[in-house]
Amino acid sequence: MLLTMLSRYTGNFPAGVAALAEILDVDGAILPVTLDRATLVAELTDGKRIYGEEAIDLPRGTQRERIRDVFLVPHHHSSISVYPPVLDAIEQADYIFIGPGDLFTSVIPNLIVPGVKEALQTTSAKIVFIINIMTKFGETHHFSGKEFVVKIEECLERKVAGIIGNTARPSQKILDNYFEQKSDFVFIDSADSFWRNRDIRLADLLDTRAAIVRHDPQKLVRVIQTILEAGE
Repeated sequence: MLLTMLSRYTGNFPAGVAALAEILDVDGAILPVTLDRATLVAELTDGKRIYGEEAIDLPRGTQRERIRDVFLVPHHHSSISVYPPVLDAIEQADYIFIGPGDLFTSVIPNLIVPGVKEALQTTSAKIVFIINIMTKFGETHHFSGKEFVVKIEECLERKVAGIIGNTARPSQKILDNYFEQKSDFVFIDSADSFWRNRDIRLADLLDTRAAIVRHDPQKLVRVIQTILEAGE
C-alpha cells in the first residue's frame, strides 16, 4: 500500500521504490525486475494450472501435485520486458546472490522475465544460491537442498558457482509448528558428489531470536563476506 502511494506521488514505480528505500535507509539500490503487470501461473505435474501468487502459495486440501513450471502472463501487453537497469547491474556485477525466498513465487519469477536468464547465462559474475531453511507445502514439499539447486539451475540453464546453506536445526517446538503446515527442515548432504565444481558454504545461519524460521542477517552477511574476501 505504501509503495503504491509513493509510486503515485513520485510519478512512476521505480521512483516509488527508490523513495521507499530512502525511507528505510537501505544501503544499496533496489531495482524492480520489470515494470509490466503480469500474473504468475504455475503448471503442475498433472497438467493443471494455478493462477496468481496467492493461490500458488496457499494450496487447497491436503495434497497437490508438484509444480513442474511457472511462467508469467502479461496484463496489458503481448510480452513482458525487463527493466533495463537490471541488465546493467548484472553486467557490472562481480557476484550475484540469489535467494533466499519462496522458490516458485519469489525467486524464480524474477529469473523468468525475458532477458534476465539470458543476462545471467552470459555474465562473468559468480552466481551464488542461498538455500532455504525450510520447505513449503505446495511449492517445495519434501525438497532436499540438492533439489532446490537443481531447480534453480534448470531455470537458469547453467550451473551456479556457489551454494550457501544452513546447518542449524530449529528447536523441536518450532519444527512441530512447521510440521503441522507440512513444512520440513531442508537437509543438505554435503558428501553428495553433486556438489563437485561448486563452492559450498555450510554454516549455522539460523536466527534463534525469532519464533519463526528465518536466516539470521548477520550470520548470512559473515558467510557472504568470506566469499567476497576469498575472491573465488
